[in-house]
Amino acid sequence: MKSFRSICIFTLAAVALPHSVAAQNYTFTNIADTAGSFSAFAGVFGGPRLNNSGAVSFIAQLDAGGSGVYRGDGVAIATIADSSGPYFSFFTADINDAGQVAFLAQSDAIGPGIFRGDGVTVNTIILQRDLPFDSSKLLDEGEPVVINNAGVVAFFAIGGGLPNNGIYVGSGGNITPVSNFTHRAFAPTINNLGQVAYTYSPLSSTEQGIRVGNGGTTSFVIDNSGPYNVFFRPDLNDSNVVAVAATNDSGGVSVLRIDGGAVDVVAGPFTTASDVGINNAGDVAFMAQTSTNVYSILTGPDSVANKVIRDGDALFGSTATLLQGLTTIDGPNDAGQIVFRYSLADGRQGVALATPNAMLNGDFNCDGDVDGRDFLKWQRDTSVGNLADWQANYGMGIPLTSAATAAEATSPVPEPGSLILVVCSALLAPLAHRV
Repeated sequence: MKSFRSICIFTLAAVALPHSVAAQNYTFTNIADTAGSFSAFAGVFGGPRLNNSGAVSFIAQLDAGGSGVYRGDGVAIATIADSSGPYFSFFTADINDAGQVAFLAQSDAIGPGIFRGDGVTVNTIILQRDLPFDSSKLLDEGEPVVINNAGVVAFFAIGGGLPNNGIYVGSGGNITPVSNFTHRAFAPTINNLGQVAYTYSPLSSTEQGIRVGNGGTTSFVIDNSGPYNVFFRPDLNDSNVVAVAATNDSGGVSVLRIDGGAVDVVAGPFTTASDVGINNAGDVAFMAQTSTNVYSILTGPDSVANKVIRDGDALFGSTATLLQGLTTIDGPNDAGQIVFRYSLADGRQGVALATPNAMLNGDFNCDGDVDGRDFLKWQRDTSVGNLADWQANYGMGIPLTSAATAAEATSPVPEPGSLILVVCSALLAPLAHRV
């Protein structure tokens, strides 16, 4: 009997639960693509940006020639500014919750400048010619322009050489320096408290790290005196919690969340990681190249359970190709949405919004339904949730799988207890003749 029990348990583990394709737990909305009037979309710091209502800013080239800055929500697209007006080149943009878009552009008449538009009017934040130092420069295509809900814009300016190179804020009129000019500063982000996070490196050492400031004092967040070497562009929520990707001294890139000096390794190490964002709940999203050399957009350490989308996934009737440097992301916003620039195997490019689907309590494996697979996951790790939720919601939901598994998803899933009886009965039948 001991031998039979071992066989029964082994067989149950092998065949008890039907195969299920990994779930897609996001709904994807096409904001804009090259099937319409656009021919290409900007990436890196000119990539799409997202606000808390799901509106997206993006920079695109037009089939008819020229380019512009646009705002879309999956229903309509508004022009913020384009090359039919006084501008002829656009480099980076960001959007706030009011739908205002800040952008860096080149103008025939007034030269480079930073502007803020809402789809009706465009206001000037600062022109390069009005910067208060000699040989100044705004037109650094590798630096972001970011805006908060008060309409305050943070940006990088070259002030004719050190020590005036650094981070500034302004909303029209005078600008205020944020970095203290005892160090190089770049890659800013701004929260709704007016705090600006940026990467820095002192003028006279190899130190590198993250600081936060508001035009008065700056505070230290993290540097490379510990286990990390290089820090990429940070993000900052309204609680002044910083999220950033950093290279490890031991190799690879990790995603960090830093709150008041406490460093939490959210995920990694990965081969690469970038575009780290954080919302006001402390949730993060990022682009990563996993150990299998596949590019994925993730929200945590598990490349399956925390996946938003990855190379090779189906998207808009084709297959997504997520190549770092070509695909850029922003988010999550406070609703958990993430925007990303995509390329498809059929040649289309575009901007997509990923919206998380509502999850069922008890759906421990996040596949869209509550079934025996969730019970097995809970058995392996009871920290995934409350078994009472599984018992209350058993049988609810439909797995968010491909069409090939839709029929399976609608089929009744036997109770784990019933399944054990079925498997064990099947094994007992031939043995009964030997008793």
